[in-house]
Amino acid sequence: MECTASPSTSGMTRKRIAKPEKWKINVAKRKRKDLQITKHRVQYIAKRFVESGGEPVKERRGGDRKSKKFAAKKNAVMLFINMFYVDEPHYCRGHSERRYLPAELSINKMRKMYNNQEGLEEDLKVKKGYFRKIFNNNYNLGFGSLRTDVCSVCLQLFEKIKRESDETEKQRLRVESRVHKLKAKAFYALVKEEQSDLKTLSQLYLYNCTVVEGSSKAPLTRENVFAYCWTEDVYAKGANEIASVLWHRLGNTDFTDIRTVRLIADGCPGQNKNSIMLTMCSKWLLTSAPNDVQEIQIVFPVVGHSFLPPDRVFAHVEKETRKLECIITPENYLDIIGSHSTIVRLGSDCEMFDFKKSMSTVMKWIMALSVQEMQKIFH
Repeated sequence: MECTASPSTSGMTRKRIAKPEKWKINVAKRKRKDLQITKHRVQYIAKRFVESGGEPVKERRGGDRKSKKFAAKKNAVMLFINMFYVDEPHYCRGHSERRYLPAELSINKMRKMYNNQEGLEEDLKVKKGYFRKIFNNNYNLGFGSLRTDVCSVCLQLFEKIKRESDETEKQRLRVESRVHKLKAKAFYALVKEEQSDLKTLSQLYLYNCTVVEGSSKAPLTRENVFAYCWTEDVYAKGANEIASVLWHRLGNTDFTDIRTVRLIADGCPGQNKNSIMLTMCSKWLLTSAPNDVQEIQIVFPVVGHSFLPPDRVFAHVEKETRKLECIITPENYLDIIGSHSTIVRLGSDCEMFDFKKSMSTVMKWIMALSVQEMQKIFH
């Protein structure tokens, strides 16, 4: 390549133009110094670029340096969790990928079981936070509630069929399960059978509506705790029965110098939180309340936080009933309930009223209201 002379008289300029490859090197050195990059850094990058065949060089600085260090510990924990039997959700209508461990387990219990394994090396033991992190990040597991409505025989046969590999044994288990279900079906057919000369006896439910007078700090005695009891063959368990109970209790309580009556109950719409209860309270306040009473307040607690004084009474009753192996008659229950409260029998000691029928004469159903009337109510 021939180089032409420059009009400039500077020898330095002629030299750079005469040897352009050195001029490029000088420029590169100047830029490298400005960026504070050493010569070895540039050479190392160029070397890796050549070795990769011209492909972009992958950055190898930083990144995860601890995963490989604790890989053995993580694998040991995951192998331990995989040993547990998981079950599909029972109380779920649709398909769910979530699986459930036995209800008696917890993450803390599983971590203790892991650390207490025989022969486990000391460096493989983990803390609670590390075990929880692996459990939450690598598994979609929960701890299921105990099944209360499942036949133990059906469940046992179902699990055996699912795990059996021998087709002959699996077929035998299927036949056994089929026979068991047919027997159960025949039993329910007998329960439904009705004949003129046949009398069928079954379980009889005893209803207990407990009313406690006073605040939650008041002691629970037979003087301020009243248990209204009846069996299902006498009356149902609905809003009329509960309203009749409260009507009787309001009419037999001393409200001298009391201006406001406050009724506190859980928000069950079928019994407490309904228009029938409002009708009863309105009628009592209008026609039967003492002159001192000017107001009735109905209070419903927050859902899930409705522990009331009657629940304490129920706990005492349940504690005693658990000690009995067999309860045959309602009187056995009433004897226990009567030791913690005053028994009032609905229908004999307490009159039963039809507030639902009376309500229909003074209240309009929502569906019968016009659009304008509904807007006035809800706005």
